[in-house]
Amino acid sequence: MKNFLIWIVVILIIFGGFIGISHAIYSLTPNKIFVGIDVSGYMDSVKNVIPSRLSFLNNKKYTLYTLVTNRANKSESKIHSWKSTINLDAIPDIKMYTDLDLKSLIDYPEVNDANKVIIVTNSPNLEDLKGIKNLEVIKIN
Repeated sequence: MKNFLIWIVVILIIFGGFIGISHAIYSLTPNKIFVGIDVSGYMDSVKNVIPSRLSFLNNKKYTLYTLVTNRANKSESKIHSWKSTINLDAIPDIKMYTDLDLKSLIDYPEVNDANKVIIVTNSPNLEDLKGIKNLEVIKIN
């Protein structure tokens, strides 16, 4: 019985160490997801659908998010930089009035740090997004 208890303690220490090391590694190197929202006038009729389409991003452990728009004024275009939660509640309050310019959605330094880039748009022309690594386009119609 003593050998069995020693074996159980050793196994628990090994698994506890593995979990602790995994947590430390994932905490130090989080997954980074850059989300760009097209706020051109064409998106105004579908802006209330966007949070539900992006809800799959919620509650992901070891993940940081940046949320931006393509507003011409850069001080208004970044909703937030790297945070552990994405502020989807802010999307319906955004005024959709800018010109269609998808290139400005990827004109942020965070794009280079991101493991994944998600662009939400209903534009049929995606030429400006060519060459972006790990790009996912979510079309909202």
